[in-house]
Amino acid sequence: MGKRYLFYFLFVFMFLTSFLGLEETLAQDNSVESTPVSLIQLIANPSEYHEKSIRVIGYCCLEFEGDVLYLHREDFEQGITKNAVWITVEGLKSKRRFDLNNRYVIVEGIFDSQDKGHLELFSGCIKEIKRIEKWRSRDELRKTHKNNKTLQKGGHTLNKSTLKGLGLSKQQGKQAIEG
Repeated sequence: MGKRYLFYFLFVFMFLTSFLGLEETLAQDNSVESTPVSLIQLIANPSEYHEKSIRVIGYCCLEFEGDVLYLHREDFEQGITKNAVWITVEGLKSKRRFDLNNRYVIVEGIFDSQDKGHLELFSGCIKEIKRIEKWRSRDELRKTHKNNKTLQKGGHTLNKSTLKGLGLSKQQGKQAIEG
């Protein structure tokens, strides 16, 4: 008897949510796309990005009373806090903090132009961070490609697994991308 009521309840719930358009609203909330922006844009036009979901790259410093994303490493080294935004990364595990500290990272979150961070020293704050990852340098990318035995020319890339999937030797792949 209980299963039958559960079935009717689920049927009515699904009907009402689709009828009222709630499914569409929930789908839209999950698909909020972060706007790619530079730190220069955030600092120059903070009100334009206030309370918006943004994606930005900068030099990350994670230390006591100083979780900050700087425009450049030199800004961190020289203490130029107006070229930086505070970032809220509570709950980030120690190992992850260590891996992200003192390197360039990509961050996605909500920008708050009114929160200026510790002692109001910074040009805003990124909160509700949903993504923070290492940003790989050109040298790191080259090493990765070199280790994967990647062939590149003119925007075309073939790595070892792609060649294998196509049934090509390294020489045949080289000939294919060279022309």
